[in-house]
Amino acid sequence: GGVFFIDEAYELADVSGTYAKEAVGTLLTQMSSEEHKRTVVVLAGYPDEMKFFMENTNDGINRRFKKIIEFQDWTTSDCAKFLISKAKSNGYNVGVDSGYLEKRFAQLHDKNPGKWGNASDADAVFIGAQQVSLSRRDGDNLSFDDFEKTFQEKMKLRPPARAGDTKALSMHANVRFATDDQKESVRERQRSRHSNHQPSAADGKHADNDRKRAKNKKKEEEKLRADQKFIEKMTEEEKLKLKKEHKAKLEADKSKEEAKEKERKRLQAMIDSIQAKLLQEALEEAERKRIEAEMKKLQEEAEAAEKARKLAAAYKVVQFIGQCEAGFGYTKVPGGWRCNAG
Repeated sequence: GGVFFIDEAYELADVSGTYAKEAVGTLLTQMSSEEHKRTVVVLAGYPDEMKFFMENTNDGINRRFKKIIEFQDWTTSDCAKFLISKAKSNGYNVGVDSGYLEKRFAQLHDKNPGKWGNASDADAVFIGAQQVSLSRRDGDNLSFDDFEKTFQEKMKLRPPARAGDTKALSMHANVRFATDDQKESVRERQRSRHSNHQPSAADGKHADNDRKRAKNKKKEEEKLRADQKFIEKMTEEEKLKLKKEHKAKLEADKSKEEAKEKERKRLQAMIDSIQAKLLQEALEEAERKRIEAEMKKLQEEAEAAEKARKLAAAYKVVQFIGQCEAGFGYTKVPGGWRCNAG
C-alpha cells in the first residue's frame, strides 16, 4: 500500500542517463508485482516534458498510467491577487497596484513559458521584495523599488526559452495572459467547435468544478475588497498603532525564534556530549573485554604447557622404572626403588 510520488518524472527520459531506462523498467516491473499491487504511483512534471517522457521512454508506460490530471496555470491576475493578499496578511503596505504586478508577471512568463512557476513564482517575488525591504530596515512597507529590484533579479536569473520549446506553450499563454475580451473570443470559438458534442457525466463534473472555482474566486475577491475597505477606513493613528503592533509582533517572533535556536543548540550540545560519553564507554568496555580475552587465552596456554610438562616428566619416570638388566622388575621402597631379585 501507500503512495509513491515521483516529481519531475520526465528526468527519467534522459537517454544519456546510465540508469534512466533501467529505473523505468524496474518501476514498471514492481508495479506489476504482488507485493506492490496496492501501491499508488504518481508521476508529476511539466506537460510537454511529461508527454515526451510518456511517448519515448518505455512502451509499458502508457499502459500502466492511464489517468492524467492536468492543473491549469495561474493567470497574471491570480499571481497579483495572491501576492497582494499575502503581503497584507503579513502586515505589509504594498506600494504597487495589481496592474503593475500583472504586467511584470507576464514579462517573467513570456521570457520562458516552460519555466513558469505559477504560485511558486508569485511567492518567490513576495519573499524577494520582503528581503529587499528588510535590507532598507523598513519592515512595514513593500515599495515599488523593492518589487522592481526583485523582478529584475528574477528576469536576470530566468534562462531564455530555446527555439522550438515554446510553440505549444505560447498558444496557451495567449489565452492565459490575454485581455478579458480576447479570452471570451477564444471561449466562443471553443463553444462553436464543440456545439455538436453530446453532454456526458464528465461534462457535468467539469461544469461543477468550474462553478466551484468561480465561487471560490468570488469569495477571495470579496475578502480582498473587504480588507482594502477596512484599511481605508482606518485613521492615521490606528494605522500607526497597527504598524507598531506589527513591529512588536515581528520583534517578539524574532525573540522566540532566537530562544528556540538557543535551546536547540543547547539540546544538541547535550546530545553530542551524551553520545561522546556513550562512545567512550563503549570503547572502554570493548578494550576491557579484549584484555580479559587475551588474559584468559594466556592462562589457558600456561595451563596446557604445565600439563604437558607434567606428562613428559611422568613418562620419563615410567621409562626409568622399567626392568633391571637381569630382567627383574623394580619394587618401590622408602627412599627409592629395589630390584625384585634382591
